[in-house]
Amino acid sequence: MRKFRNDIILVGCLLGIVIIAFICFQVFSQKDHLEAHVYHGNELVEVIDLDTLLEETTFQVRGDLGTVVIVASSKGVRILDAGCSDRICIHQGMISTTAQTITCLPNKIYIKLEGKGVDVGI
Repeated sequence: MRKFRNDIILVGCLLGIVIIAFICFQVFSQKDHLEAHVYHGNELVEVIDLDTLLEETTFQVRGDLGTVVIVASSKGVRILDAGCSDRICIHQGMISTTAQTITCLPNKIYIKLEGKGVDVGI
């Protein structure tokens, strides 16, 4: 009986930690003044300012296996088409807050959202 009670306490503590981490991520992630940085390998190939987009805009980036079609709007960024066979990056959906990424490993393309012009220093 004592082991069961300890298991419940452990699960409750872990659940509390997960909830606190989720709330912190939601509070501290930036959702406006965003730029999408598109990398091929370690090289920055495109910077898309999401604030200036009035409608969905399509960008094409050449990867190792083919062209990756990126759709960007003021709401976020997603991959519409990729020249790879697994197409996992397409199923990742739209990203819309900082610290989120979309990665197409076969093409060595990744997209990272970052805040622009905001100093987060202490």
